[in-house]
Amino acid sequence: MQSAERRVQNAELKRNGRGRSFCNLRSALCNLHSTHSALCTLHSALCTRAFTLIELMVVILILAFAASVVYPRLSGGLIERERLRASVNQLAAVAAHGRDQSAATQQPLILTLDMDLSAYRLAGASQDDTDAGGGAGLHGALAEGVTFRSVRLTGRPEQPGKIVQLRFTPEGWADPAIIQLAGSDGDVNSIVITAPAGRVETYPSAVSGDE
Repeated sequence: MQSAERRVQNAELKRNGRGRSFCNLRSALCNLHSTHSALCTLHSALCTRAFTLIELMVVILILAFAASVVYPRLSGGLIERERLRASVNQLAAVAAHGRDQSAATQQPLILTLDMDLSAYRLAGASQDDTDAGGGAGLHGALAEGVTFRSVRLTGRPEQPGKIVQLRFTPEGWADPAIIQLAGSDGDVNSIVITAPAGRVETYPSAVSGDE
């Protein structure tokens, strides 16, 4: 009887041992699978991050190259246009000042344009009267790269040489003229002085006498 009980106990111990071994094996397999999954996740993250960095570096290099090629051209064109526009506005302001000062002081004034030197001068009608009209003796030069393209005086014979003179009278009259200024990039702006009121207008393009 005792032998039978002992055999039953031994059988139970063997079954429990096999059960524990199976559980331990299954636990080890689960741990191995978890470790493998973690390693795969880490590897995938590392690969994805490395690809993103490489892609980012390529994009940055492309943008830097494009900027180095395009920006100088764009900025250069903008600078040239701003210089041309500034010269047009400045010369137009001098012409309007000459018209107003001549009428206010009742003295004739002359605006002299030097096409070779790209310079201008507003002074009295006589050579000795360089500061006529209460401080009207203004002089200056066009911006760098800006030149006189042409100066056309309406109703007056063409003046020889590269010196052109525009008259402003005490009655508010001015020589009608079309002054074209050109930038180094080929753009042309115009200043139009109309008679008899001597109105001064600027245009962002070339203006002919027929317009």
